[in-house]
Amino acid sequence: MPSFVTFVLPEESERARWSAGERAKSYTVVRDIDVLERTLNSPVLQAAGEIARVVIDGGTTLDRFLVLVSGLPSAFVGEILYIGRDGAGYLSTRELQTMRTVKTLGSSEVEIYLRWHGLPAKPRGSYSPAELPSKGTTAQLSAPEKRR
Repeated sequence: MPSFVTFVLPEESERARWSAGERAKSYTVVRDIDVLERTLNSPVLQAAGEIARVVIDGGTTLDRFLVLVSGLPSAFVGEILYIGRDGAGYLSTRELQTMRTVKTLGSSEVEIYLRWHGLPAKPRGSYSPAELPSKGTTAQLSAPEKRR
C-alpha cells in the first residue's frame, strides 16, 4: 500500500505552526516555490502517484499559485490548497480525472479542510483581516459585445 505525501509551503511567519507536524513526519515542509514546482513535475513522483496534497500557506503569491496550477502535468491528481492572509483560500482539484478546477474557500472551509486531513489549522479569528476596497470603489464588468 503506497504512502501518500503532503507538501507544505508556509510563509516565514507560519513556519512555527507547521514545524511540529514536520517533526512527526505527517507532511514535508518545502521552503521554496521553485523546489516545490520541480517536485510536482518530477516524473518519478508522478509515476508513483504518491503526492496527495500541497498546502501553500502564504508561501507565495496568489498569481504564482495560479501559474503553478496551470503548469501541472496532467498526471498530477493531488489537491493544492492556497491560504491567503485572511484565512480564505483556493483549492485546486481534479474533476472526474479529466479537468483541473480551482474553487474559492472561505476561512472556515479552509480550517475544516486542514482539520479533516489532520493538518494544523489556525483558529478562525487569528487571521489578519482581508483587504477591502476603499469606500466608494466599484468594479465594473462589461458584457461581451454581441457578434452580428
